[in-house]
Amino acid sequence: IVLVTGVQTCALPIFTTFEVKKPSSSNYSLRIHSPAITMVDKMKVYVHGSCRNVDGQYPVAVSTAVFTHESGTHKAWTRIVPAHPTPTRQRADLMAIVLALEKAMVDDGRLYTKRAVDLNIYSGSLYAVKSLTDWADRWIYNGWIGTDGREVDNKDLIKRALQVEGMLMDGGSVRYTCLPKEEKTEANTYCEHALNLWMGGFPVGWEWEWPRNGRQM
Repeated sequence: IVLVTGVQTCALPIFTTFEVKKPSSSNYSLRIHSPAITMVDKMKVYVHGSCRNVDGQYPVAVSTAVFTHESGTHKAWTRIVPAHPTPTRQRADLMAIVLALEKAMVDDGRLYTKRAVDLNIYSGSLYAVKSLTDWADRWIYNGWIGTDGREVDNKDLIKRALQVEGMLMDGGSVRYTCLPKEEKTEANTYCEHALNLWMGGFPVGWEWEWPRNGRQM
C-alpha cells in the first residue's frame, strides 16, 4: 500500500481568514472570502477513524467519510490506513478528513460544471480539526517544527489535507466542526464494520465505496 507523500508545503494565501468560534460550539471554520459566486456545490460530510491492535502485536486502522444529502440518502467511502508509518487513531482521523476532501474534489464530476464548493466536515477528533485550523499556520511558519522542538507528527497527512483544501477553497469554502466524543454518526458505524470485515479475513481493497443500500459487501 502506497500513500502519497512528499507533498510540498501549501502556504495559504494572504487573503485567507480564520473564523474560530469558542469551544462551546466546537466549530472551527477555515474559509476564503472571494467575489460573489453564482453556483455553489454544498456538501456535508461526517468522518471518523478507528484503530485496533491485532492480537496485541500490531495496529490496524481504517478511515471513513460519509457524504449526506438533505433527502436522507448518503454515500460512504472507507480507506485502509497504510501500515507505515505505524497506524494510530490520530492518523486514522486525519486520513478520514483527507478522504473527504479528495472525494469532494471528484464527486460525480460535479466540480467540473460548478464554480465552487461549500464543504462542511464533521469530525469527533479535536486533534484533527485543530491541526487544520488553529495550529496549521504556526507549523507552516516554523517549518513544521512543534513547540517541543520536534518535527510535527503526521505531517504528511496534514500537508496533504491542506493541499486539497486549498484547491477546494479556490472561490469556495471548507469548514470543520468538532463533534462531542459521545456523538456517534454513520461514519463510526462504517468504520467499525470495516474493521470487523478486515480482521475477519474478508478480502477488501485499500479503498472502497459502500453499497447504497447498506453496509453489506
